[in-house]
Amino acid sequence: MANLPLHATITASVRALVAEATGLDFDTAVIPADDNHPAPNGLYATVLASTIRMEGLDSETVSDNSGDDTQSDIGIKGNRIGFFSIQFYRSGANDAVMDMIQYPCSSVGQIFMAENSLTLRRMGEARDIKAVMGSKYEERQQLDIEIGWINTKTDTVNSLASAEITINTTADGVDYTDNLEVTE
Repeated sequence: MANLPLHATITASVRALVAEATGLDFDTAVIPADDNHPAPNGLYATVLASTIRMEGLDSETVSDNSGDDTQSDIGIKGNRIGFFSIQFYRSGANDAVMDMIQYPCSSVGQIFMAENSLTLRRMGEARDIKAVMGSKYEERQQLDIEIGWINTKTDTVNSLASAEITINTTADGVDYTDNLEVTE
């Protein structure tokens, strides 16, 4: 992955979405699928980012944020598309996958996604992937989703409102000094 910090940020945003949708704890029960720790006790979910890519070109905006032309905000905005596989394990997996399917369509879910720069582009069907664990079947569900993420970065820079320029020249043995003031 070319931009690992961005990859981790988008994956964390999707993990937060899963936690909000299902009520599972972000830190202990919604884990990266490639986490190399023992599985949590009870219901838990894993989130795997299979692909995260750029969509289109990033765009730049410049705006005056001070009112007196002394500072400007330079913003860069771009869209990223991520393909994620979410798996739910153990008792409650069937209910959790249904919560995950319904949450983005609710007003609360849409607000959460907007606040976290997420857009739902596509949601697959829930797949029953139950397995035998010991002598019993364990509930397991898989849901593949395509998420859009709006990447924004803004820097504030000081603007040059005026400058004084001094030009020193020598012509035919005579020194000349010219002062010039430039203002917006």
